[in-house]
Amino acid sequence: MSSIVWFGGRLVQDSSALISILSPTSQYGLNVFEGIRGYYSVDNNDIYIFRLTDHLLRLSESCSLLGLSPAFALTDIKNSIKLCIEANSFAHDISIRCSIYLPEPGSWSSSGPIDYLIAPILKKRSSISELQPVKCCISSWQRLSPNSSPPAAKVGSNYMNSRLAFLDAQSSGFDQPIFLDHLGHVCESSGSCVFIVKNNTLLTAPVSSSILPSITRDTVLTMASALGIPTLVQPLTRTDLYLADEAFLCGSAVEILPIDCIDRFKLKSISRDSLTIKILHHYLLAVSGLFLPSMQWNESCSSL
Repeated sequence: MSSIVWFGGRLVQDSSALISILSPTSQYGLNVFEGIRGYYSVDNNDIYIFRLTDHLLRLSESCSLLGLSPAFALTDIKNSIKLCIEANSFAHDISIRCSIYLPEPGSWSSSGPIDYLIAPILKKRSSISELQPVKCCISSWQRLSPNSSPPAAKVGSNYMNSRLAFLDAQSSGFDQPIFLDHLGHVCESSGSCVFIVKNNTLLTAPVSSSILPSITRDTVLTMASALGIPTLVQPLTRTDLYLADEAFLCGSAVEILPIDCIDRFKLKSISRDSLTIKILHHYLLAVSGLFLPSMQWNESCSSL
């Protein structure tokens, strides 16, 4: 389905958004990006973008780590997102890919020219009644070491590490992998963070365990504090995963996704009383602006 995107400083059809095959982005994966969710409000006929400013700040930090110095400001990107959403006349939940890239021929050491792409697509929010828990396995591939490539940067080339783990998991009959880091600690899945529940306490790995500083992970921790749910951020082992009561993945794309089993270890079945479901329920309220509204997590398209 064709859509209108922001590319080369203007709105164009996605089929016209082309870059050189010799660009560093095409040849080496030299780009940084964010996947941002927008949630449609029927009552206000508006799309509310969840934690947009936080996503764009992380985008800026990724640029800094990669030695990219864009000439445009984050406010320019916000304005482009607004124009893109309006041009597509969206009246549904969406996902917005925001990428900073190098369009012209160059090498892996190139520092410009730099441009950005805004590409929104339809993507509906999770439904508790339609949840399909996933089967996970501990990956034979190790997560990127912070001494080889910064996990804190959301860089296109970093995701080849996730691709290898994902393909390996799929070939073994699982849905998603779970990485261990260079110290043997649990870090994250392929594009999402991992939480476990043990004795009604939420546990997740620290940022120092080679994870991307996940905005959804931060949202879950903030919500848990507001709900009075105990949390622990500490190094986790694979044994902690196997002995968990519940576990779930979280990220902008998957939102809150329950885990059914890890390797051969079956976790408790998800029910209406599960802590995972409670977190998902309040997460869906948060993205709709109905939980912790004082946090100002939502920015409406009309106000950008």
